[in-house]
Amino acid sequence: MMAKGVVKICAIITMVLALGAAPVLMTEASAQTRLRPGFNLFSLRDDVEIGRQSAMQIERQYRTYEDPRVTRIGKRLAARSSMPGLPWRFRVIDRSDVNAFALPGGYVYVTSGLLRAVRSEDELAGVLAHEIMHVTLRHGTNQASKAMLAQAPLQILSNQLGSGLGATLARFGIGLGLNSLFLRYSREAETQADVGAVQLMRRAGYNPYGLANFMRTMRGGGGFFSDHPSPANRVERIEEEIRLTGGARRR
Repeated sequence: MMAKGVVKICAIITMVLALGAAPVLMTEASAQTRLRPGFNLFSLRDDVEIGRQSAMQIERQYRTYEDPRVTRIGKRLAARSSMPGLPWRFRVIDRSDVNAFALPGGYVYVTSGLLRAVRSEDELAGVLAHEIMHVTLRHGTNQASKAMLAQAPLQILSNQLGSGLGATLARFGIGLGLNSLFLRYSREAETQADVGAVQLMRRAGYNPYGLANFMRTMRGGGGFFSDHPSPANRVERIEEEIRLTGGARRR
C-alpha cells in the first residue's frame, strides 16, 4: 500500500513539473485565458469537509448572517461555475473592514464593511466571482498540498494521507478557521481568480467592469489587499481579459 501511495504522489509531482510554473495559458480556439488548477493531494470531498469545519470555527467567533442580495448573486454565479454541485453557501460576516474570503468546498463570506463599500451589483458580483474562482481552482488545498510536500519526504507523506483529514492537517501544523493556510494565496493565484472572475461574470450576465472598478477603488485605499496580495498591473490585467472575452461597456 505504501509503495502505491509513493507512486501516486510521484506521478502527481511529475505532472506538476510537466505543467511548469505558469498555469495560465492562451489557446488558439478561444481568445479567453485558459486556467489550469495546480496539483492537489486532497479530494473534493476533503475540500468540502475542510470548509465545513473552518466555517463552524469562524461562526463561533464572529456574528454572521444571510443577506438576500449576496445569496442571490452568489448562487447565480455559482450555477455558471465549473462546480455548480458544491454545497455553495454565501454569508456576511459582521466586520467593519472591507474584505471577502472563500473556504474550500464553497463557503464564501463577505464583510459588512465590503457591502457598504461596493457601489453597484456588478461590483459585488465581481468580488463574489473572484472568491468563487478561488474555490473552483482549489487554491486553498493546493496551497496546503505544497506546504505538506515541503515538510515531508514522499515515503512519510504517503503514509499520512489515509490517516484521517483532521489528524493529517494537525500533524503538518495546518489549522482551520479565519487565519488558516487555506486562505493564504499567492499573487499568481490572485491573478487566476481575477481572470476567471471576468469569464464567470460574463457567463452569468454581469458586467465584468464591475470587478475592475472595485479593484481600482481598493487600489486607492482600504484593507482588501492585506488578505488579497495585489499582482502588478492588476486592474490592467482584468481589463485585458475583458477585451479578450469580447469587451463590455465601461461603467
